[in-house]
Amino acid sequence: MTNLCEIGWGEVLLPKTRGSEVFAQEELALVDEIAGFVNSFGTANELSEFSHQLDCWKQTSDGEIIDYLLDNGEVGRLMTARMAG
Repeated sequence: MTNLCEIGWGEVLLPKTRGSEVFAQEELALVDEIAGFVNSFGTANELSEFSHQLDCWKQTSDGEIIDYLLDNGEVGRLMTARMAG
């Protein structure tokens, strides 16, 4: 169940109760890792150019969901290489 509250210029749905933990520690570590990777680009355009060079992006038709696990871990390898410097 939720409460509808007006905040600023719009309405926001707020949960009536919250769990004690929103994310597990492993999930928080993954979010931090992804944020670090995304923040390693100076602009959104640089990140877009990087992603559009990935084989999984090139092999996906418009409107389809990209399978980032294709090509034997290409995405993970390139992310690790970028983060290593």
